Amino acid sequence: MRRIQGFLGASFLAAVGAAALTPGCSENNKSLYITGPLAPRGSTCEFTADPKGPYLLAAQLDLKYKATFTTVIQTANQMPTRSDPGSGRIESHRVFLNGAVVRIRDDAGGQLDEYTQILTDVVDPASGTTAGLSVVALEIALKPELRSRLLQQIPKGGWKLVVADLRVFGRLQGGLDVESGEYQLPIKLYNDSLVEWGACDVATKRRGCVPTPFVGCEWARFQQQTPCSVCENLSGEEKCLPPADCN
Repeated sequence: MRRIQGFLGASFLAAVGAAALTPGCSENNKSLYITGPLAPRGSTCEFTADPKGPYLLAAQLDLKYKATFTTVIQTANQMPTRSDPGSGRIESHRVFLNGAVVRIRDDAGGQLDEYTQILTDVVDPASGTTAGLSVVALEIALKPELRSRLLQQIPKGGWKLVVADLRVFGRLQGGLDVESGEYQLPIKLYNDSLVEWGACDVATKRRGCVPTPFVGCEWARFQQQTPCSVCENLSGEEKCLPPADCN
């Protein structure tokens, strides 16, 4: 059973030009497919391969503070095992993942961006009627120009829906290139909506920040409701400031 513990950084998942990695292969979404993005288990933020999940139905991100996030996807291989130790026949249905294609579009279907990302993992063939499973971390990234454009379209405190179409590709141990069908991941993009502040201080005309523990994976800040105490002392774009709507 494969597991991912915590967060795998972008150094392991380098984004590259789509033309550099997309193989010449046929789509085979009945044999290799994405079951969905997994939800972490418990306080240890462990992601465990399991056909029953738990799965995330959608992702969300506060675009004011962050332009990238990592989703952990589970892929499945339904091809039956071909190995036969008695005859010396090697396994030819094991899939070696090479990468993923991420296509970001708006809710009307218009394409906003597309890029390819390196992935390195192995998906074993099925055992009987049970598909082989793999868990890999995939980075969803919005380029600076696209991020700026989307923020202009989202009113402060509001949100906008985009969709990330995800597909993975690789090569069978037997030498054939394979590619999954697309998995559609809805993403709600917010503009300064996911940081929680305290009540308005009439004297200072500022919202207070009460120290509150963050319930979730540390790397998931700005992907869910995030207490201001988590980000008010950060640096750069992730530093959060009290909103200017205090009267």
